[in-house]
Amino acid sequence: MTGPWKNHLAGLRQVVDANLGERFKVEPMLTGQYGSGPDPARPVFDIEQAHLRVAGGQDDLGGIGSRSWSTLLAGGEAEIHIDPEIYPSATSLRKGDQITALNRAGEPRFEVSRLDRDQKSRLVIQLSLKS
Repeated sequence: MTGPWKNHLAGLRQVVDANLGERFKVEPMLTGQYGSGPDPARPVFDIEQAHLRVAGGQDDLGGIGSRSWSTLLAGGEAEIHIDPEIYPSATSLRKGDQITALNRAGEPRFEVSRLDRDQKSRLVIQLSLKS
């Protein structure tokens, strides 16, 4: 995207992040056949302002007769929206990496479950809650 809209979107992202942004610690992980551990090739980094959206509970995707065949699926625990121009390290995130919400009570840990790199102005990452 070029022209005045690119500058307008950048300014809008800054306003949203300044008002709704939270701090996060990102830990890149290596996942393999025998478990996972820290990825030495990708350093741990902090995000000072990103927008976290947390879903409440589970979505019933089965319709009217769903109680008879149990179709409760997690519709996505949470999403984090990151400005890739401010945090270019976030573009190296992979499935399995861990993100800790530092501003939330108990500092919940999430695991990256899916990345959406196709958004115009944000990197949208779907997260699942780590137990």
